[in-house]
Amino acid sequence: MSYTKIKPLKDRVYLHKSLKECLKIFNIKSRETVEVPCPFCLSEEKKFFFKIDDLSYFHCKKCRSIYNSPRLNHNDLKKYYSLIYQSLELQQIQRETYDQRMEIIMRPRWRAIKENLMNLGLKLPVSSILEVGPGVGYFTAVLQMDNIASRYVLVEPEKDCVKKLKELPNSLIYNGNIEDCDDLRYNNNDLIFINSVIEHPFSLTPFFNSANRLLKSGGRICLVDMNAAGLDIEILRGEADNVNPHQILQIGTVEGIHLIAKRSGFSVEKVFPMGTMDAEILYEYAQSLSENNSLHSFTRLLKKKEVREDLQNLLRKHLITGYLGYILKKN
Repeated sequence: MSYTKIKPLKDRVYLHKSLKECLKIFNIKSRETVEVPCPFCLSEEKKFFFKIDDLSYFHCKKCRSIYNSPRLNHNDLKKYYSLIYQSLELQQIQRETYDQRMEIIMRPRWRAIKENLMNLGLKLPVSSILEVGPGVGYFTAVLQMDNIASRYVLVEPEKDCVKKLKELPNSLIYNGNIEDCDDLRYNNNDLIFINSVIEHPFSLTPFFNSANRLLKSGGRICLVDMNAAGLDIEILRGEADNVNPHQILQIGTVEGIHLIAKRSGFSVEKVFPMGTMDAEILYEYAQSLSENNSLHSFTRLLKKKEVREDLQNLLRKHLITGYLGYILKKN
Protein backbone atom coordinates (compact mmCIF):
# COMPACT_ATOMS: atom_id res chain seq x y z
CA MET A 1 0.00 0.00 0.00
CA SER A 2 1.07 3.60 -0.58
CA TYR A 3 0.96 4.31 3.15
CA THR A 4 3.46 1.60 4.03
CA LYS A 5 5.77 2.76 1.23
CA ILE A 6 6.15 6.28 2.63
CA LYS A 7 5.90 5.19 6.28
CA PRO A 8 7.36 1.68 6.68
CA LEU A 9 6.28 -0.05 9.89
CA LYS A 10 9.85 -0.27 11.20
CA ASP A 11 10.22 3.52 10.91
CA ARG A 12 6.94 4.16 12.71
CA VAL A 13 7.88 1.77 15.53
CA TYR A 14 11.26 3.52 15.85
CA LEU A 15 9.69 7.00 15.89
CA HIS A 16 7.04 6.19 18.48
CA LYS A 17 9.55 4.46 20.76
CA SER A 18 12.04 7.31 20.40
CA LEU A 19 9.40 9.99 20.97
CA LYS A 20 8.37 8.28 24.21
CA GLU A 21 12.02 8.35 25.32
CA CYS A 22 12.25 12.05 24.43
CA LEU A 23 9.09 12.70 26.40
CA LYS A 24 10.50 10.84 29.41
CA ILE A 25 13.76 12.83 29.29
CA PHE A 26 11.91 16.10 28.84
CA ASN A 27 9.51 15.46 31.73
CA ILE A 28 12.26 14.77 34.28
CA LYS A 29 12.16 18.47 35.11
CA SER A 30 8.88 20.19 35.89
CA ARG A 31 7.54 22.11 32.92
CA GLU A 32 5.17 25.04 32.86
CA THR A 33 1.92 24.62 30.97
CA VAL A 34 -0.68 27.22 30.09
CA GLU A 35 -4.36 27.10 29.18
CA VAL A 36 -5.16 28.38 25.69
CA PRO A 37 -8.38 29.08 23.75
CA CYS A 38 -9.05 27.56 20.33
CA PRO A 39 -6.07 28.64 18.19
CA PHE A 40 -8.30 29.06 15.14
CA CYS A 41 -11.32 31.04 16.39
CA LEU A 42 -10.18 32.01 19.96
CA SER A 43 -13.32 30.55 21.52
CA GLU A 44 -12.90 29.16 25.03
CA GLU A 45 -15.92 26.84 24.74
CA LYS A 46 -14.63 23.29 24.32
CA LYS A 47 -15.57 19.64 24.69
CA PHE A 48 -13.15 16.85 25.66
CA PHE A 49 -12.16 14.64 22.70
CA PHE A 50 -9.25 12.40 23.74
CA LYS A 51 -6.17 12.12 25.95
CA ILE A 52 -2.70 10.96 24.93
CA ASP A 53 0.24 10.69 27.35
CA ASP A 54 -1.64 12.79 29.91
CA LEU A 55 -2.24 15.58 27.38
CA SER A 56 -5.87 16.54 26.79
CA TYR A 57 -7.25 17.37 23.37
CA PHE A 58 -10.57 19.16 22.89
CA HIS A 59 -13.07 19.94 20.17
CA CYS A 60 -13.80 23.65 19.90
CA LYS A 61 -17.58 24.05 20.27
CA LYS A 62 -17.59 26.94 17.80
CA CYS A 63 -15.51 25.73 14.83
CA ARG A 64 -14.99 22.03 15.73
CA SER A 65 -11.21 22.31 15.40
CA ILE A 66 -9.12 20.09 17.68
CA TYR A 67 -6.51 21.50 20.05
CA ASN A 68 -4.36 20.64 23.06
CA SER A 69 -4.76 22.60 26.29
CA PRO A 70 -3.07 23.17 28.63
CA ARG A 71 0.12 23.09 26.58
CA LEU A 72 3.81 23.78 27.12
CA ASN A 73 4.64 27.46 27.28
CA HIS A 74 6.39 28.94 24.27
CA ASN A 75 9.96 28.56 25.58
CA ASP A 76 9.55 24.98 26.78
CA LEU A 77 7.95 24.04 23.48
CA LYS A 78 11.05 25.29 21.64
CA LYS A 79 13.24 23.20 23.96
CA TYR A 80 11.17 20.09 23.28
CA TYR A 81 11.36 20.52 19.50
CA SER A 82 15.13 20.99 19.80
CA LEU A 83 15.42 17.77 21.84
CA ILE A 84 13.47 15.83 19.21
CA TYR A 85 15.70 16.93 16.34
CA GLN A 86 18.84 16.21 18.33
CA SER A 87 17.64 12.73 19.33
CA LEU A 88 15.88 11.34 16.26
CA GLU A 89 17.39 10.24 12.97
CA LEU A 90 14.63 11.97 11.00
CA GLN A 91 16.76 12.89 8.01
CA GLN A 92 18.02 9.31 7.66
CA ILE A 93 14.43 8.03 7.58
CA GLN A 94 13.45 10.69 5.03
CA ARG A 95 16.41 9.80 2.80
CA GLU A 96 15.45 6.12 2.79
CA THR A 97 11.93 6.93 1.56
CA TYR A 98 12.90 9.88 -0.68
CA ASP A 99 11.74 8.40 -4.00
CA GLN A 100 8.46 7.14 -2.56
CA ARG A 101 7.66 10.44 -0.84
CA MET A 102 8.41 12.41 -3.98
CA GLU A 103 6.29 10.16 -6.20
CA ILE A 104 3.37 9.50 -3.84
CA ILE A 105 3.14 12.83 -1.96
CA MET A 106 5.18 15.77 -3.25
CA ARG A 107 4.64 15.69 -7.02
CA PRO A 108 0.89 14.95 -6.80
CA ARG A 109 0.54 17.66 -4.13
CA TRP A 110 2.13 20.26 -6.37
CA ARG A 111 0.00 19.17 -9.34
CA ALA A 112 -3.16 19.65 -7.28
CA ILE A 113 -2.06 23.04 -5.93
CA LYS A 114 -0.90 24.21 -9.35
CA GLU A 115 -4.20 23.25 -10.98
CA ASN A 116 -6.14 25.25 -8.39
CA LEU A 117 -3.82 28.25 -8.70
CA MET A 118 -4.15 28.26 -12.48
CA ASN A 119 -7.94 28.05 -12.19
CA LEU A 120 -7.81 31.15 -10.02
CA GLY A 121 -5.95 33.01 -12.77
CA LEU A 122 -2.39 32.89 -11.44
CA LYS A 123 0.30 32.98 -14.12
CA LEU A 124 3.60 31.19 -13.59
CA PRO A 125 6.45 31.77 -13.14
CA VAL A 126 6.32 34.38 -10.37
CA SER A 127 9.15 36.50 -8.97
CA SER A 128 9.46 34.97 -5.50
CA ILE A 129 8.01 32.15 -3.41
CA LEU A 130 8.54 31.32 0.25
CA GLU A 131 8.17 27.95 1.95
CA VAL A 132 7.67 27.75 5.71
CA GLY A 133 9.31 24.76 7.38
CA PRO A 134 10.62 23.05 4.23
CA GLY A 135 12.61 20.47 6.22
CA VAL A 136 15.28 19.18 3.85
CA GLY A 137 13.55 20.75 0.84
CA TYR A 138 11.59 17.99 -0.89
CA PHE A 139 8.64 20.18 -1.89
CA THR A 140 10.85 23.12 -2.88
CA ALA A 141 12.84 20.73 -5.10
CA VAL A 142 9.60 19.82 -6.92
CA LEU A 143 8.78 23.52 -7.37
CA GLN A 144 12.25 24.16 -8.76
CA MET A 145 11.89 21.34 -11.27
CA ASP A 146 8.89 23.27 -12.60
CA ASN A 147 10.80 26.60 -12.55
CA ILE A 148 7.91 28.41 -10.91
CA ALA A 149 9.94 31.34 -9.52
CA SER A 150 13.14 33.35 -9.87
CA ARG A 151 13.78 33.30 -6.12
CA TYR A 152 13.05 30.72 -3.41
CA VAL A 153 12.92 31.85 0.22
CA LEU A 154 13.09 29.05 2.80
CA VAL A 155 12.22 29.63 6.47
CA GLU A 156 13.48 26.68 8.50
CA PRO A 157 14.30 26.59 12.27
CA GLU A 158 16.41 23.41 12.36
CA LYS A 159 20.14 23.91 11.64
CA ASP A 160 20.69 20.38 10.30
CA CYS A 161 17.91 20.91 7.75
CA VAL A 162 19.40 24.25 6.77
CA LYS A 163 22.68 22.54 5.84
CA LYS A 164 20.77 20.38 3.35
CA LEU A 165 18.72 23.31 2.05
CA LYS A 166 21.89 25.13 1.05
CA GLU A 167 22.25 22.63 -1.80
CA LEU A 168 19.15 24.08 -3.51
CA PRO A 169 19.82 26.75 -6.18
CA ASN A 170 18.45 30.33 -6.17
CA SER A 171 17.55 30.00 -2.51
CA LEU A 172 17.62 32.52 0.33
CA ILE A 173 17.48 30.73 3.68
CA TYR A 174 16.32 32.11 7.02
CA ASN A 175 17.31 29.89 9.96
CA GLY A 176 14.49 30.50 12.41
CA ASN A 177 10.73 30.69 12.83
CA ILE A 178 8.50 32.73 10.54
CA GLU A 179 7.34 34.85 13.49
CA ASP A 180 10.91 36.17 13.86
CA CYS A 181 11.61 36.64 10.14
CA ASP A 182 11.54 40.45 10.02
CA ASP A 183 14.47 41.19 7.68
CA LEU A 184 13.21 43.08 4.60
CA ARG A 185 15.24 40.79 2.34
CA TYR A 186 12.66 38.03 2.88
CA ASN A 187 9.62 40.17 2.02
CA ASN A 188 7.63 40.67 -1.21
CA ASN A 189 6.74 37.07 -2.00
CA ASP A 190 4.04 36.16 -4.52
CA LEU A 191 3.29 32.78 -2.94
CA ILE A 192 3.85 31.15 0.45
CA PHE A 193 3.73 27.36 0.75
CA ILE A 194 2.92 25.84 4.16
CA ASN A 195 3.00 22.04 4.26
CA SER A 196 2.09 20.27 7.52
CA VAL A 197 3.31 23.11 9.72
CA ILE A 198 0.37 24.86 11.41
CA GLU A 199 -0.19 21.98 13.85
CA HIS A 200 3.13 22.90 15.56
CA PRO A 201 3.23 26.62 16.59
CA PHE A 202 2.32 27.62 20.13
CA SER A 203 0.06 30.36 18.72
CA LEU A 204 -1.34 30.63 15.19
CA THR A 205 -2.16 34.34 15.32
CA PRO A 206 1.44 35.64 15.10
CA PHE A 207 2.21 32.85 12.62
CA PHE A 208 -0.41 33.98 10.10
CA ASN A 209 0.23 37.68 10.78
CA SER A 210 3.87 37.12 9.85
CA ALA A 211 2.87 35.26 6.69
CA ASN A 212 0.70 38.24 5.74
CA ARG A 213 3.64 40.61 6.24
CA LEU A 214 5.93 38.54 4.01
CA LEU A 215 3.49 38.53 1.07
CA LYS A 216 2.95 41.09 -1.64
CA SER A 217 -0.46 42.73 -1.85
CA GLY A 218 -2.77 40.16 -3.44
CA GLY A 219 -0.27 37.37 -2.72
CA ARG A 220 -1.44 33.89 -1.81
CA ILE A 221 -0.82 31.21 0.79
CA CYS A 222 -0.97 27.58 -0.39
CA LEU A 223 -1.70 25.58 2.74
CA VAL A 224 -1.80 21.80 3.16
CA ASP A 225 -2.53 20.42 6.59
CA MET A 226 -4.37 17.89 8.72
CA ASN A 227 -8.15 18.03 8.78
CA ALA A 228 -9.99 17.81 12.11
CA ALA A 229 -12.99 16.35 10.25
CA GLY A 230 -10.87 13.67 8.56
CA LEU A 231 -11.82 10.00 8.81
CA ASP A 232 -8.60 8.96 10.56
CA ILE A 233 -8.72 11.46 13.43
CA GLU A 234 -12.50 11.09 13.89
CA ILE A 235 -12.27 7.31 14.31
CA LEU A 236 -8.75 6.73 15.67
CA ARG A 237 -8.48 9.90 17.81
CA GLY A 238 -5.33 9.61 19.95
CA GLU A 239 -4.46 6.34 18.21
CA ALA A 240 -3.96 8.16 14.90
CA ASP A 241 -0.39 7.52 13.80
CA ASN A 242 0.62 11.17 13.31
CA VAL A 243 -0.78 12.59 16.56
CA ASN A 244 2.28 12.95 18.78
CA PRO A 245 2.40 14.75 22.17
CA HIS A 246 3.67 18.36 22.11
CA GLN A 247 4.12 18.17 18.33
CA ILE A 248 0.52 18.14 17.17
CA LEU A 249 -0.99 21.03 19.10
CA GLN A 250 -3.94 21.90 16.86
CA ILE A 251 -5.80 20.54 13.84
CA GLY A 252 -8.19 22.82 11.98
CA THR A 253 -11.53 22.36 10.30
CA VAL A 254 -12.53 24.21 7.14
CA GLU A 255 -14.50 26.62 9.32
CA GLY A 256 -11.52 27.09 11.64
CA ILE A 257 -9.22 27.94 8.72
CA HIS A 258 -11.78 30.44 7.41
CA LEU A 259 -11.93 32.17 10.80
CA ILE A 260 -8.19 32.54 11.36
CA ALA A 261 -7.70 33.57 7.73
CA LYS A 262 -10.22 36.39 8.14
CA ARG A 263 -8.63 37.48 11.43
CA SER A 264 -5.19 37.61 9.76
CA GLY A 265 -6.18 39.59 6.66
CA PHE A 266 -6.86 36.75 4.20
CA SER A 267 -9.83 35.37 2.32
CA VAL A 268 -10.12 31.65 1.55
CA GLU A 269 -10.38 31.28 -2.24
CA LYS A 270 -10.35 27.51 -2.50
CA VAL A 271 -10.59 24.35 -0.39
CA PHE A 272 -9.75 20.98 -1.94
CA PRO A 273 -9.03 17.39 -0.76
CA MET A 274 -5.41 16.32 -0.44
CA GLY A 275 -5.63 13.08 1.53
CA THR A 276 -5.26 9.91 -0.53
CA MET A 277 -4.53 7.22 2.07
CA ASP A 278 -7.28 7.46 4.71
CA ALA A 279 -8.90 4.14 3.74
CA GLU A 280 -5.49 2.44 3.75
CA ILE A 281 -4.66 3.86 7.19
CA LEU A 282 -7.96 2.63 8.61
CA TYR A 283 -7.51 -0.78 6.99
CA GLU A 284 -4.02 -1.22 8.41
CA TYR A 285 -5.13 -0.10 11.87
CA ALA A 286 -8.08 -2.51 11.84
CA GLN A 287 -5.76 -5.41 10.99
CA SER A 288 -3.69 -4.70 14.11
CA LEU A 289 -6.70 -5.07 16.43
CA SER A 290 -8.10 -8.09 18.22
CA GLU A 291 -11.01 -9.81 16.50
CA ASN A 292 -13.09 -8.90 19.56
CA ASN A 293 -12.66 -5.20 18.77
CA SER A 294 -15.58 -3.87 16.73
CA LEU A 295 -13.21 -1.85 14.50
CA HIS A 296 -11.60 -5.11 13.38
CA SER A 297 -14.65 -5.53 11.12
CA PHE A 298 -13.13 -2.91 8.82
CA THR A 299 -10.60 -5.58 7.85
CA ARG A 300 -13.29 -7.52 6.01
CA LEU A 301 -15.02 -4.44 4.62
CA LEU A 302 -11.84 -2.88 3.24
CA LYS A 303 -9.98 -6.00 2.13
CA LYS A 304 -10.61 -5.29 -1.55
CA LYS A 305 -8.48 -2.56 -3.05
CA GLU A 306 -11.43 -1.40 -5.15
CA VAL A 307 -13.53 -0.85 -2.03
CA ARG A 308 -10.76 1.22 -0.44
CA GLU A 309 -10.46 3.30 -3.59
CA ASP A 310 -14.22 3.90 -3.74
CA LEU A 311 -14.27 4.93 -0.08
CA GLN A 312 -11.33 7.27 -0.62
CA ASN A 313 -13.11 8.98 -3.52
CA LEU A 314 -16.19 9.44 -1.35
CA LEU A 315 -14.11 11.01 1.42
CA ARG A 316 -12.51 13.38 -1.07
CA LYS A 317 -15.90 14.40 -2.46
CA HIS A 318 -17.10 15.45 1.00
CA LEU A 319 -13.80 16.99 2.20
CA ILE A 320 -13.35 14.49 5.01
CA THR A 321 -9.91 13.21 4.06
CA GLY A 322 -7.13 13.40 6.65
CA TYR A 323 -5.49 16.30 4.78
CA LEU A 324 -6.97 19.28 2.94
CA GLY A 325 -5.51 21.97 0.72
CA TYR A 326 -6.39 25.66 0.96
CA ILE A 327 -5.57 28.75 -1.08
CA LEU A 328 -5.72 31.98 0.91
CA LYS A 329 -5.44 35.41 -0.73
CA LYS A 330 -4.09 38.50 1.03
CA ASN A 331 -6.81 41.16 1.20
